[in-house]
Amino acid sequence: APTGEYRLAGFASGPARAITRNDKVSQMWPYQDKHPETALALQTCDLPDEAFAQNVADACGIDPAGVYLLAATTGSLVGCVQICARTPEVSMWGLGFKGFDVGKVVACTGYAPVPPCTRDELRAMDRVNTSCLYGGVISYLVDCEDADLTGLADKLVFANTRHFGRRFADLYEEAGRDIFQMDSEVHKVAEITINNLKTGTTVSAGRRDLHMLKDSFYR
Repeated sequence: APTGEYRLAGFASGPARAITRNDKVSQMWPYQDKHPETALALQTCDLPDEAFAQNVADACGIDPAGVYLLAATTGSLVGCVQICARTPEVSMWGLGFKGFDVGKVVACTGYAPVPPCTRDELRAMDRVNTSCLYGGVISYLVDCEDADLTGLADKLVFANTRHFGRRFADLYEEAGRDIFQMDSEVHKVAEITINNLKTGTTVSAGRRDLHMLKDSFYR
């Protein structure tokens, strides 16, 4: 069980979002899943109840028996792995937010270091987000005109924001511990490489900061 007074309200990721398409990321392209079963991975301190499962089922237009909910705290091993695995999603959101047509993305791969686990959820929030901001590495294969890539990579990395060099924990506190109230420039990754399939042009930007990772992981 988590320790301390901080309890994250919860975040959800997974196939159900591709069915409902009711968030900004899933609405960036026209693709939509259609299936009688679905799943969500929940970053939460509390196990979901039947009412939550019913809400998911209603949003997806399926029977509650077809809803699978996987819940884990942020600082657990499962939580740390699945949150860091969402690094490409963070980057994809930024790509669309900066005006790039995400339909031109052929492939996207990425990774971030999995931080040490902890039952302290506030510390865990700092660690998993620091992992993305200061250690997340993304590679894109796109099919577009080179003009579409002008300055794009520079806009997608944390190193080129006014927040670079600051701890995520401090930025989170300033936002009242509400990630949705944080500056959108915080939702970035450390390094980006974009390879244009059409022309062979490759652009890159950003850098990892091992000092900031060490400060968060071992403080």
